[in-house]
Amino acid sequence: MQGNMKQVLLDELMIWSENPRHSLETAEIETFSEKDVIKILFEVVGHEKMLRLMSDIAENGLSPATIPVVVEGDDFYNVYDGNRRISALKILRNPKLLDDDALARKIEKLSSGSTPIPQSVFVYVTDEVEALNLLDKTHLGEQGGIGVIAWEAFQRDTALEKRGIHPKYPFAFKVAKAMGFSRKSHFKIKYTDLDRIFGFKALRSFFRIEDFDDSDRLGVVITQLKGFRKSKGIQSFSRLLNSAADAEEFCNWTLQKRDDCEKSVVSVFPESIIQYQAFSVDEILLKARYSDESIGLLSRDEVQFGEIISPDGEIVQVVDTAQVGKWIIRFTQRKSSFSLELEISPLKRPTILFHQPALTIRENNSLDLRECVLHATNGFGEDVKQSLSIESLDSGIIEGHIFSHENSVANYRVQFSFIDVSGQRFAQTADISVISDRKPATGKSHQGANHFLSIPKAAGRVDISPATNQLIKEMNHFSDWREGKCLITAASRALFELIYHHLKREGLIASSDGSLEQKIKAVKGLVLDNANSLSLHFPSVFPSRDAERSKCGLIDEKRLSDALNLAAHHSADFLDEKTIENYRSCLLEPVILWATYLLRIKYTNS
Repeated sequence: MQGNMKQVLLDELMIWSENPRHSLETAEIETFSEKDVIKILFEVVGHEKMLRLMSDIAENGLSPATIPVVVEGDDFYNVYDGNRRISALKILRNPKLLDDDALARKIEKLSSGSTPIPQSVFVYVTDEVEALNLLDKTHLGEQGGIGVIAWEAFQRDTALEKRGIHPKYPFAFKVAKAMGFSRKSHFKIKYTDLDRIFGFKALRSFFRIEDFDDSDRLGVVITQLKGFRKSKGIQSFSRLLNSAADAEEFCNWTLQKRDDCEKSVVSVFPESIIQYQAFSVDEILLKARYSDESIGLLSRDEVQFGEIISPDGEIVQVVDTAQVGKWIIRFTQRKSSFSLELEISPLKRPTILFHQPALTIRENNSLDLRECVLHATNGFGEDVKQSLSIESLDSGIIEGHIFSHENSVANYRVQFSFIDVSGQRFAQTADISVISDRKPATGKSHQGANHFLSIPKAAGRVDISPATNQLIKEMNHFSDWREGKCLITAASRALFELIYHHLKREGLIASSDGSLEQKIKAVKGLVLDNANSLSLHFPSVFPSRDAERSKCGLIDEKRLSDALNLAAHHSADFLDEKTIENYRSCLLEPVILWATYLLRIKYTNS
């Protein structure tokens, strides 16, 4: 039979008397009521477990992950799978079913919560054959993969951690994560045994296990554990290290084993450091191979460091990381003497690279100077872009990292610097030219004194789409756009939207439509991805890939979208020439050029 889902009243559901949870308890009873069955189930499952189940149901309702399975009888639906949950609902609704006043009072407190006890339940109705088959799949184990596969302890701990709950086996979980264990076959030592063994503080102290982030060190412990088990002549780790005394014995055995074996140092960490890097011999980790071919880390109390020889041959007390070259560090381990080499490499060359060393902006505009920097690194190769000091070398006004809009038309020099790891200041300068708002930027030419949009002569004819081309033409025929700020802003937004949708229609933009801010961001991303192609195909228009990327860096999508939206609501009073000039020069004019030539590349390739 193929069953069906159905909403059934709780009173129409009958607890199945032959449920294996309690059938043994009721085998000798010839006649019994549903109340008797519920009381027996409550006793067999256990008061504590049933009360926890009822508490969860009262707080969260029935779990939708498992639906009760029922078989329709003459007067009732017999519950084959879900007897605990249906019994819990019936007890919550009528605590006196248990004939226990103390339990009834506890249950009444649970059922008085904010979540009402349901009067009906969503169930799966089928015949007895399918019900029993489903019951087997749920409760008879894995059955070769047919039934429900229970989570292993590690999987349960993983799920708990993802929910921010402390794992049940914290030490085993840390070992598993550090060692990259993810499947049962990876665990050569049972997961629960791992937790018990690594839970001993004496063992963690002996092997210097602190943060469980050193897989080599943990691997050494596991190797030694296998050897210890073999020496004991036992097969199972469950019989190993069951007390603090056992853990102490294992540590002593490991120490004695090392004493009895000849050894040779096979690796050292670190092998090299960079000049001026903080360093102490106590940070050195030594790995040794013993005569029995096992490999282990030498513990700190096994090693005594001796002479330190500098690159120029002098015997010194400490390693001076300012001195570049090969250092020799001698040490003894028990009765054996060893030497190790530590290479101190020169500092890397500090760098500050700009998108372009010379920048041009229109007067009354500000500029985030950090966006002019492509990257900055210190002698260790670390990124220091966000910690640069920025200052004007002349009369330029800089507020924090912002080149102020109050700077007048002139040429300025700005210094970017940081203190390198050597203690020396490293600096680079960039030139910034502020040009008049009353004439186009260098290399651009207006077709008329009052034209709103300016296109470089080298760009040739702008051609995006008929509608876009017409709108550009009409916007450049405003007699004086300064007298129609609201109109020019509305037209500017319409122009950008036309360009965006045409680029999307031509397959150059794949993102779904969103806010104006998201659309500006999508066009910006398109240009960043294709800056190199624009520079290669049209070097006379786009001479530098980095210059186009720098222009993209000046596009503040949030600020520009806010400006273009001003004409659409009551904030139109905030429109001023500076705001309009900003979105014209930073967004509209470059986007017109980018769209024109990206489309030319597409049409040429197709």
